[in-house]
This record gives sequence, structure tokens and C-alpha cells, in this order.
Amino acid sequence: MSKNPFSLYDFLGYAFPGAISIILFWFILRVSPNSIYDLLNNNDNLFSLFKPNNLILLILASYVAGHLFAYLSSLIVERFSLWNYDYPSSYLMAEEPPKSNLFNFKNLETVKIFWRIIFCFVLFPISICSFLFGKCLRINSYVIRPMDETTQKHLKEKYPRLLETLNLSDSDEETLNNNYDYHRIIYHYEYEKQSKHSKKMDNYVALYGFLRSLTLIFTLFFDCLLIKGILSVNWRMPIDWEMIIFITICGLIAYTFYLGFIKFYRRFTLESFMALITDPEIKSPKYEHSHHWH
Repeated sequence: MSKNPFSLYDFLGYAFPGAISIILFWFILRVSPNSIYDLLNNNDNLFSLFKPNNLILLILASYVAGHLFAYLSSLIVERFSLWNYDYPSSYLMAEEPPKSNLFNFKNLETVKIFWRIIFCFVLFPISICSFLFGKCLRINSYVIRPMDETTQKHLKEKYPRLLETLNLSDSDEETLNNNYDYHRIIYHYEYEKQSKHSKKMDNYVALYGFLRSLTLIFTLFFDCLLIKGILSVNWRMPIDWEMIIFITICGLIAYTFYLGFIKFYRRFTLESFMALITDPEIKSPKYEHSHHWH
């Protein structure tokens, strides 16, 4: 399918998150948040950003910042989710929602363990909320739920026939039992064939990229506010509950965006699977073909 030079993904995935990041971190740099009122009521600095002589620069800066956060979020937020639950193509074909592998350090190199710990601190509100809400309140069982058995069965039947159509072999058991990226094959095959599904896939990619960037932006905003708050603590003064509530809300917003990212990441993969299952040119075999899925 042909692509527009400037698409919905450019707006959602880059320009809009970039503008939000500039506005939020403008507050962090220009406002000393001794109280919540300092942060919310000092609007003069914010309005100066939108003066006509600054508007073109703001748009360009937003687009560049959006690209930066899109890339960083793919390295940090997406990697964090994969350490937790693996790819959607894995847990969609599981018997039950997977348990978190974030702190499963078995057979990991020291450097990889180090990066996992660093990411947990950087994504502090996501780490805490993933434990409190995801695990303790079992939100994960809904967000990363597998497909039903019947749908899994249809996909297992059709995928070997897809490989036959493409003249690809699926007999390498050592490959199948490791990081076998079978979803990529399904996606590339069905994207060009089924325009209705491909439009949905494009929308899901735009949405999960958008939400992934916002997750990182609001998480870093939370981190900066938390560090500033800790450094400005005065034990002789009363506790600033307004600021504590505001920081907590920022953390919950970041976690909500994280759940949205996982949701649309899952839907993107599910759309690829359904495109194959409903493809009339790929016939299901009369025999059951067992397969190991990752």
C-alpha cells in the first residue's frame, strides 16, 4: 500500500507527544514546584511558548522531540514490557496469562541484569503499579489475556499452510523452540493482501507508538517532579499533600498510558492473526498439525 509522506502516525506518534514533552519539561525547568499551585497557576511562561514568532520553532522542536521519545520509548518502555510478558504473539497463544519475567535473572549476564534494574528505576511508577495493580489486583489477566482455544486451533492449522504457500520450511525444531518470529511472516503476507486489515494494523501501530511515547514522557515527568520534591523537602514545614497527590496522579497517568500501549500492541498482533485465519486462499488442512509457538 502507498504511504503518505506525512501520515496520522507522524502526527500522533511524533508531533503531538513532542509538543506535550516540551510543555511538561518547560514547567520542570522554569517553575520551582514548592507547591502544586506554583506548578499550575504560573501560566505566563507557558503562554509565551505559543507566541506567533515561536510557533514554527515549536512545531519543528515538537517533531524532533517526538522522534527522540519514540525511539527512546521503543528501547525502554517496549523492552520493559517484553521482559515482563514477552511478545503478544507469545501470550496470545498461551494457555493462561503469563507471569512476569522481569526479575527472572536466571542465566542472564551481569550487564543485562544491570539494565533491567536501571529500567525499573527509570520507569519507577510503571514498576510499582505493575506490581500493585497488574499482579495483586490481577489486571494483567485481562490486559494480556490469550486467545480462546478455538481461535488458537484455527491459527495453528492455517500457519503451516501459509508456509507451504510461501515455500518455506517449518521442520527446524531447534528454530521453532527458540525465538521464532512467526508473527512477522504472517504480518508481511497479509498486510499487502487484505486492505481492510492493513488499515486497522496501521491505526494500531500509530496508537501503540503514540501511547508508548506518552508513557515515557509522563514517567520522566513523574521522576523529575519526585526528585525535585525530595530535594526541596523541609522537615520544619508541613507536608505538601497537594504536590504528593499531583505526583501520584502523574504516575497513575503514566501507568494508564502503559496499559493502553500493551492493549494496542496486543490488538495489532491479534489483527494479523485474524487476517490469516479469515484468509480464504489459505485452506485449513484436514489433519491437525502440531506446532510450538513463541
